[in-house]
Amino acid sequence: MTQTTSTEYQVVNSSKHDYYNEKGVRVSLPVYADVPTDLRKQLLNGVRSAHDASSFSQRDTNTISNITVSTANQSNVEAYIGMKLEVLRSVLFQRGGLPLDLVLRLQEVSGIEVLTPKELTAVFDTRKKFCSSYQKSHPYSPSSTNS
Repeated sequence: MTQTTSTEYQVVNSSKHDYYNEKGVRVSLPVYADVPTDLRKQLLNGVRSAHDASSFSQRDTNTISNITVSTANQSNVEAYIGMKLEVLRSVLFQRGGLPLDLVLRLQEVSGIEVLTPKELTAVFDTRKKFCSSYQKSHPYSPSSTNS
């Protein structure tokens, strides 16, 4: 686990990372990972363990009426993954695919490897091959009719 909580949160599926050709055409490649349920449970438990082990600070404020109000600050783990643990649980189990940046952050915090750098390269290589062969395998045929 690497402590990089001061790093600015960057969304992998942001249009800032899209390709623009010289004609101004933008091509977006959002990446999602459909993680099996048992692995999602492991990730959640790993993140919870890291959260419990990290320091959780609290701020006390005295009001005019001498009532002390305690406010719990967001933990380093929650700040790093970009959400509270309660929200994370909902996100993990109410969606199909998870955004790649979330998966990478969860595996960093939990120590559970979901995708290796080699597998990510294979993902993009596979998509590149598909896109390259698409036009060849789907030519336009003016003589075919759609009924």
